[in-house]
Amino acid sequence: MKPLRESLVMTDRQREHYRDVFRRSMLLATDPQHCRPMINIRVPGPPLDWNRRQADPLAMLEGEIEAFRPHLEMGDDLLPSVRVQFGTGQVAAAFGCELQHLDNDLPAVASHPITSPDLIRTWPKASLAKGWYPKLRDWTEVFLENLPDGMVIQHPDIQSPFNTAHLVRGNDILLDFYDDPAAVEQLLDLVTDSMLDIVPGLKAMLAEHARKVLGAIPYDQWFFDWGVLWKGAARISNCSLHMISPAFYRDYVLPRDHRLAAALGGLRVHYCGTAAPVLHDILSIPGLTGLDVDIKLHDWRTLADEVMPAHVVLMPTGNVLPPDIDRLLQGDWPKKRNLVIFAEAPNVQAGRELLARLRASIPY
Repeated sequence: MKPLRESLVMTDRQREHYRDVFRRSMLLATDPQHCRPMINIRVPGPPLDWNRRQADPLAMLEGEIEAFRPHLEMGDDLLPSVRVQFGTGQVAAAFGCELQHLDNDLPAVASHPITSPDLIRTWPKASLAKGWYPKLRDWTEVFLENLPDGMVIQHPDIQSPFNTAHLVRGNDILLDFYDDPAAVEQLLDLVTDSMLDIVPGLKAMLAEHARKVLGAIPYDQWFFDWGVLWKGAARISNCSLHMISPAFYRDYVLPRDHRLAAALGGLRVHYCGTAAPVLHDILSIPGLTGLDVDIKLHDWRTLADEVMPAHVVLMPTGNVLPPDIDRLLQGDWPKKRNLVIFAEAPNVQAGRELLARLRASIPY
């Protein structure tokens, strides 16, 4: 078996393609009026063996490389990228949450250590010395030592102030909004402060490698995530927002998202909830560079044509469905150009053909 570093070798033509993908990815943020949508095609692959991946960093890296290989063969716009995958609880684990291994899945939070509002007042901040972060650093070093030439490492998952507050306090936080709103604010501030400490350290783990890939591009102002190069410092995931009202988000959570974006120098937001009014508040965050929403819950065309600011990149989460694929193939694309879309094909050859047709259908 070849060493992992030699398991994926790009041709000169493929390297040139990804240099162009880097360039066009940057244009999504820097020249939204003249860029073109980024198109990625998903094809079925073998079942994900998370038990094996979670037991061995080389097995995880191998799985990440193999997941990318169909994109290399199709030549779509997904960057050659991998991630150390420890799930959504890494910041929460640094606050004292236990992480448990699930059968053939990513680790999940198994405990909520802040069992009363009174504990919030004396709870210590999270740091890179706590929880699974030492393990993340070790596995990142293995990735860097064995990564094939031309590939990049994506940011670890950091969730968001409210997602992590929800994990460390549990569902009791939903009652705290009514019973002890000051404690909610204290906890959100504690998590936000910790994230501001943690993110620069996470970026530092990858900075030397990223500088080799990006050259003169300032890495502290860009990051890799979901196969895309994004403007800003990080992505936050606001998955728990659908459990609170838009008013609670606006009054309690949004100010912390604002502070995080301002201090880090911009970020992208993932939202998979159903409340459309929340999107308008998210889009008000100064320094917001990207938004991704569940394609099954929100009309991405309406967002693109009527809601999204010109400078914010839109990425619908999920595959564009066949009826909308037909519209795109007929040249009916949104006016908004800085889009990242995913489509689905049964195999690599069909994916290559769909990619060519979609690219040819873009009217600008």
